[in-house]
Amino acid sequence: MGVARSALLSVHDALPDYPVWPDNWDAVQLFLTAGTQWRIDHIGRQTGLDYAALALPMRHLRLRGRRARRAFAGLQTLEAAYLKGARAKRR
Repeated sequence: MGVARSALLSVHDALPDYPVWPDNWDAVQLFLTAGTQWRIDHIGRQTGLDYAALALPMRHLRLRGRRARRAFAGLQTLEAAYLKGARAKRR
């Protein structure tokens, strides 16, 4: 049983390109890496990221100390903006 190579595109490959300031790069990478870790409410809406699941992505991205804290703060900003946009679309 095989899978076509074109079907193996990652989420990162499917997204359009946007410029990211170097200071925000770690937060963007963490947000994209944690993109499958959303908490879902009883009617299927995303309510926020599962922060307990961030340890592995942070290790994978080699985020430690002050750099990890900055990336996490940026991730929370991205998460809030995403949720605000998702709520606006539901209206």
